[in-house]
Amino acid sequence: MLPLQTAAQLLHSLEQRAQRALLETHVGPFDRLNSGGLARGAMVELAGTRSSGRFAIALAALISATRGGEAAALVDLGDHLEPTSAEAAGLDLRRLLWVRPRHLKEAVMAAEMVLSAGFAVVVLDLGSRAIPLHRVPSSVWVRLARAAASHHAALLLLSPTPVRPGPAATVV
Repeated sequence: MLPLQTAAQLLHSLEQRAQRALLETHVGPFDRLNSGGLARGAMVELAGTRSSGRFAIALAALISATRGGEAAALVDLGDHLEPTSAEAAGLDLRRLLWVRPRHLKEAVMAAEMVLSAGFAVVVLDLGSRAIPLHRVPSSVWVRLARAAASHHAALLLLSPTPVRPGPAATVV
């Protein structure tokens, strides 16, 4: 039997771990659909056309993470980030790694690297143009999901059309 103080400390530790299991984006409808926010250790796919709000949700997640003192990464194949506006919205640019790949293969490799480096939140933005997803084997998405799981990171995959990573994504 644990002493009362030790039991209270254990309970507090478990509560903190459960709170960190989700990254609240503060976008009410999105967080409600995802049981309170982005799950850490999981990949969430968000597909939508231009002006659908998918990048705004990603920005909200990045802001939430950096405000909480965490390191975040944006792999920005679409080159959507406007740093001045993002900083004005509350993004702490000192806690953001902004990767600007030129090709899909570079973007996927960069996402895997930053997940392995221990970033708490990684956004992989595949841009707004149609991309040759048929060239990307499903094993790539499984590998990214496993990297997110093993490093307890929230991975948000943005694409103009559904990537359909199959069982790799927790939420699509």
